[in-house]
Amino acid sequence: RSGGHTTQLMRESLAKMRADGQVLSTLAPFSDSLRENTGFQTRDERNHLVKLVSHMVDDIIDVYHVMSGFRMVVYGLGYWYNGHMRDEERFTYGRTSVYNLNYHIIWRTKYRNQVINPAISARLKDILYDIAAEYGFTISHLEVGLDDHIHLMVSAPPKLSVTNIVRWLKGTSARLLFLEFPELKKSYWKKEDRHLWAPSYFVESIGTTNEHAIAKYIDDQRRKEGQPDGIERHQN
Repeated sequence: RSGGHTTQLMRESLAKMRADGQVLSTLAPFSDSLRENTGFQTRDERNHLVKLVSHMVDDIIDVYHVMSGFRMVVYGLGYWYNGHMRDEERFTYGRTSVYNLNYHIIWRTKYRNQVINPAISARLKDILYDIAAEYGFTISHLEVGLDDHIHLMVSAPPKLSVTNIVRWLKGTSARLLFLEFPELKKSYWKKEDRHLWAPSYFVESIGTTNEHAIAKYIDDQRRKEGQPDGIERHQN
């Protein structure tokens, strides 16, 4: 029950005990102890002290009531703080806008070739993070799937279209990977119109209700990185 309701019940019980003379009878053992262990020998002296004790009970009830109210205030502040901090963390504050735009983006290698080894995967992640920093958006989750599908969770301001984001990520990363890992050209031998990534991609907007589920799904792709080195990769 709430603190206020409990306090009211305590007050009503104490008032009834006083009206029925139960306070003194309830504290009678205390009165007898006073007679035996103190100098209060007369009944009037002992009853006077017992009444003082009953008033102390009143004060205790008042303190309980105040503490109950204080506890509710603390709980309320806690709920407000947690909710406020969740909003602070969820929203991004720009110079002219406040936003929470998140995208789940997936693309794959061209021809479904499985060419991304651990070294290429590590470098790809660095490249994608650098692209995000350069163009003003963030990548909160990024993994390479078992079948060389690239999974990202991206947060971007309203001025950036998801089409441009994907174009920057795929175009720049493919160009740099071909330069830094020439062996990739063996799988993509065609000099003209050479691309590492398939032209298609998947994108969906992420709401607050499914954000954690999507993040977990992307993070689960890390299982691939636990594969031992030397696994032979092949083309489908």
